[in-house]
Amino acid sequence: MQANGQPLGEPSPAGVNPEDIADLMSAVSQRLRNVVDFSSAALVSPLAVGAMAQVQGSVMDCASALDVLQSSLLHELTRLQQASRAALDCEAALSASQAELGRLRDGERRAWHMALHDGLTLLPNRRYLCDRLDAALGSTVPAPLAVLYIDLDGFKAVNDNHGHAVGDELLRIVAVRLRRAVRPVDMVGRLGGDEFGCLLQGALEPERLARLAAHLIEVVAMPVQIEALRLQIRPSIGIARSPGDGLNAQALLRCADVAMYRAKRQGCGHAFFETTPGNGDGRQASTASDARTRALMGEPCLPDWLPTLPPNGALAPGPAHRAPAELASRNAGRA
Repeated sequence: MQANGQPLGEPSPAGVNPEDIADLMSAVSQRLRNVVDFSSAALVSPLAVGAMAQVQGSVMDCASALDVLQSSLLHELTRLQQASRAALDCEAALSASQAELGRLRDGERRAWHMALHDGLTLLPNRRYLCDRLDAALGSTVPAPLAVLYIDLDGFKAVNDNHGHAVGDELLRIVAVRLRRAVRPVDMVGRLGGDEFGCLLQGALEPERLARLAAHLIEVVAMPVQIEALRLQIRPSIGIARSPGDGLNAQALLRCADVAMYRAKRQGCGHAFFETTPGNGDGRQASTASDARTRALMGEPCLPDWLPTLPPNGALAPGPAHRAPAELASRNAGRA
């Protein structure tokens, strides 16, 4: 490239190639030398000879100046060609660097997406859902929200009877149905196994939440065709609301999980978390939820009590002996 952006080897705006200019200067210099070559001229008067010698000297000076100018032009032309090649090399290196940077950014985006999404259903995973939930709860002015804990009833039987490939396809179909059934501002994620979570933003009255839960049950329970199999599965849904049921992600998920267990046991489809004393299942459901949470985290889980043998080693009729209360406290410390 020339300094003015004109590619080397192409005609300049004046219509003359820079290389042709050097050739033209060489031809003009040679022509001037030929014009003042008086070696074959006829004899002339001494006065004319002096004038001719003066003219010849001036013309030769011009020819020499053209030679110097031609040499400088060729040198500059060579330098510009080298600069043009260097610029092309830099442009190629810059393009390669930009392509590599684009590949690195794409790889980073894919890795980040994989870290926050479930590989099977492509939904946000438990970590991403909890992060979004904590962010919403931790804002300067926390907005009311609700969490739905969704579990598929009888999913283990599908895996056992038809294989994990069918079970995986069923999970993918359920994930699509759930995502389409909620608003774009809400988030549906896979918590693990056959459990899904739904984060609902904004103030939603219990009546609206109940209608939404009933709608989700209806949507998920629609028959599913997987190859030659026609399957139907029904979810149980637990509902927890903030700020009443919890102020962080884990607390709300635990409450929604407790409510889901109650809905599953009672066969009522969905249930709200209740703190009313004497509901008969809050402690048991909470214990089961904590145990499953510890299992997902890879921690050992001990029951709150174990039968123990009396000192003589015989089991006598009557109530079971319980292990020391430290077992319960150890489990509570891991929850």
